[in-house]
Amino acid sequence: MRAIDGPYNPEMMKMLNEFSEWFITHPELPNLPIGGKPDPDYQYTSTQHLKLRKSKDPKTDKTAEGYPNHTHGVDLIRSNHLLPPDMRAPCKTINHKLNAWFGSKFCAVMMYYPPGGFMDWHNNANCPGYNTLISYSESGDGWFMYQHPITKQFHRMKDKPGWTVKAGYFGSWDEKDKIYWHCAATKTHRITFGYVIPDENMWNMMIDDIRDVQ
Repeated sequence: MRAIDGPYNPEMMKMLNEFSEWFITHPELPNLPIGGKPDPDYQYTSTQHLKLRKSKDPKTDKTAEGYPNHTHGVDLIRSNHLLPPDMRAPCKTINHKLNAWFGSKFCAVMMYYPPGGFMDWHNNANCPGYNTLISYSESGDGWFMYQHPITKQFHRMKDKPGWTVKAGYFGSWDEKDKIYWHCAATKTHRITFGYVIPDENMWNMMIDDIRDVQ
């Protein structure tokens, strides 16, 4: 996983900034259907929890398939029908716009995290591909962490205020040297869009588009 430094494409930023400014200031923000319990002790983003996740066999345990098991937040697409009525269409619209702009295969996640929100360790090995993560942080007080599949070292990528972009390949269960265990947490409002790109060439071209490389 690597950070894609800005400045970013103005067309992309216009879409993202318009959405985040509308979303974070929306009067219904405190009424969103936040799922999962808070984790003030960071249990679910600890190395101990990662060891527990790794100890489970994905062939026999559905909780080990690759998806996160514990979150504190709301998926704005999969739980769209639970959002306040006037927030549903704008969330769908920004997803359609970004999906088309990136030329992605599908949206893997469109998550809002309230202050104290998190997503526990998982690896998406059941849904491999070239990924792009676009995250908004109101104050920058949040982070994304992953364990390198070969060196086993932990890397914490701190958020910055506003939008940041990361890109990386999440391997399948058959690609043992490319399985990326990762998690995220925040102390401030945070939004993450995740898109899966069909192949490496398209992914590289998309990264150039994000950086507005001519």
